[in-house]
Amino acid sequence: MSKERLPKDQYFRLRYEQAVATGNTSKAAYYQSRLASLTEEASRPSISDQIDETLEKMGRSIVATPPSREALDSFAEANNGSSDYLLTQMAVQFGYVEALREIKALLS
Repeated sequence: MSKERLPKDQYFRLRYEQAVATGNTSKAAYYQSRLASLTEEASRPSISDQIDETLEKMGRSIVATPPSREALDSFAEANNGSSDYLLTQMAVQFGYVEALREIKALLS
């Protein structure tokens, strides 16, 4: 016969109360910190939300991130070899955005 496991928050709360009741202050402090970390984790935005926020910021940076590969290629062709630093930065940012989009798709 196997016992069902308690959810983490209930388990840590129970263990915290037991440690307080027995006067074990070091264990009480440990379980209190675990409860606090669970609360902190619950308040963090999801990875998908963090990716959306980063993607939104990429369009507002000093160097505009091209919205597509075609736009990047068009800029590269139009600048005739000048502004290579700018073109390089745009390409790096475009690659970063594409990687974030791929990660988000894999998480969905």
